[in-house]
Amino acid sequence: MNDIFLEGYKFEKKDFCVNCHAPLQNQVAEIGTHSVEELEKMPKNLLPLTHEGITCVTCHVRENKILTLHQKKDNGVHEFKTAKNLGSPEFCGNCHQFNFPNNSEDTPRFTHEPMQNTLQEWRYYAKNTLQKTERKDIVPNSCQSCHMPDGKHTFRGAHDTTLLKNSLELHFYTRNDSIFAYIASIGVGHEYPTGDLFRHLNLTLKNAENQVIFKYRIGREFAFNGLNMSTVKNTSLEPNQPQHIFVGMQKDVKDAQYILTYHYTSERDEVRSPHLKAIFILKQGKIALNF
Repeated sequence: MNDIFLEGYKFEKKDFCVNCHAPLQNQVAEIGTHSVEELEKMPKNLLPLTHEGITCVTCHVRENKILTLHQKKDNGVHEFKTAKNLGSPEFCGNCHQFNFPNNSEDTPRFTHEPMQNTLQEWRYYAKNTLQKTERKDIVPNSCQSCHMPDGKHTFRGAHDTTLLKNSLELHFYTRNDSIFAYIASIGVGHEYPTGDLFRHLNLTLKNAENQVIFKYRIGREFAFNGLNMSTVKNTSLEPNQPQHIFVGMQKDVKDAQYILTYHYTSERDEVRSPHLKAIFILKQGKIALNF
């Protein structure tokens, strides 16, 4: 498990979270015997399963059999089982599509509000985008075709900073006396950012005195009514739908410095846990325009 999850788990210790971040029975048992404070202080070698987080077993073992996309003969050591759904987006949805838990009831239930909505975002994208792939065993333009290119278990995603940078376009342009930011995702089959509800981008402009003169947040925002969460705003970048953001008048921002940052946690988490490496610079520079 990564430090960001452990830090969040320290403040909100919920079994619900462990179901995806450390789902194996042995991992759950290992975590359950220690407090969060103990988990933080204990050397990783004393909690080997916990700190492994998601492993090969998470996706590839069911009922003591190894799931494989293609038929294989048992080798005397392992028993294999063909599972065609390994190449489907729905398989990924087991951890990447779920609703908020209903905190008003003792029995675990879920509300109708998505907490992570990545699979549904992809379904909307796939329905409206026609692309093809050479591989017949993977759903065209699916989770696997992008995050596991050519079947490689690289799991490219939000912690691949090169991918994050290359998946985003940002430039500035003028219209009359105004300056706009053009920002769009590139080749992304879901919203950007997606996944964890607190992930967001910030586009910030500063003047020559290093004062913030403009700030725009890209991501989801939620309200908490004391029991449950609900979405109140979503400015995440959708596939093939660039955003045109008014940043100011030419006379005010033409020489400003800009910085676009990716945030893995909420603003609250950044304040209470400043030691975490939870902010990544995507793009920065000086607004340069030909007037």
